[in-house]
Amino acid sequence: MNLPDLKKKHHLEKGYAGEKRFDHWLETELSSSFIVLKDLTLDVQSSNALQIDTLLFSEKTIYLFEVKNYEGDFSINGEKWHSITGTEIKSPLQQLKRSELLLNHFCRELGYKIPIEAYCIFVNPEFHLFGCNPQQPLIFSTQIKRFLKKINNHSTKLKAQHHKLAAALNSYKLEKSPYSRFPAYSYDTLKKGVPCPACRTFMLPSNSKMVCDQCGFVEKLGAAILRCVQEFKILFPEEKITVAGISNWTGGLSLKTVQRVLKRHYRLTGSGRGSFYV
Repeated sequence: MNLPDLKKKHHLEKGYAGEKRFDHWLETELSSSFIVLKDLTLDVQSSNALQIDTLLFSEKTIYLFEVKNYEGDFSINGEKWHSITGTEIKSPLQQLKRSELLLNHFCRELGYKIPIEAYCIFVNPEFHLFGCNPQQPLIFSTQIKRFLKKINNHSTKLKAQHHKLAAALNSYKLEKSPYSRFPAYSYDTLKKGVPCPACRTFMLPSNSKMVCDQCGFVEKLGAAILRCVQEFKILFPEEKITVAGISNWTGGLSLKTVQRVLKRHYRLTGSGRGSFYV
């Protein structure tokens, strides 16, 4: 085995050890009234798959946990993460957001609209992150026990829909090695529209606002478009931001409205059909 393969093997083994450590916390801190699905690789669309470390079903919420076994000192500045040596690493928060968005899309396709909360769980007590915002969905090793107790204290009886959704997700589970990862999806397989930030049902335009018929949430049209742009950037970081592209991504909002919002908040590069926003 060459050096790159050894490094990859060590990385995967360390990640798996972190997941097992978090499993122990779940077993000791939670009652039996929850459904826990572990180490899922879901066959979300033909050749695509979504990898999830842990899903926890409570009455009102599905918790998505991305478990990290990082060790040492790291820093966060805006959307960029760096090790103490200054090496930039992939943002766990962007990875988490991708998983949350894809799972929401997938659950909607299955006919379920249970809200999802996603968190990065850092299980290693030798990990420290400088510059983090308390509002970010990051749970550190010293917080895990308290975090799970809070969830446990709000536990109530699960309904039939929770068990049906868990069974449905399991039916799409791919058999795999505990060390393997298969992150893949495409633009064409994802439904287009403006998802409600509260319940993820697709919203409808009403004058200068977007309205959710399911839960009543109301959002300004410009804010909704910007939120969709951010989700598009997270899911497809290599794709250019264009008026036509965002109009299609939002389910057909008018080109004029999308252009006005992009022009106000982004910088136009190029001209004509080749122009895009950064």
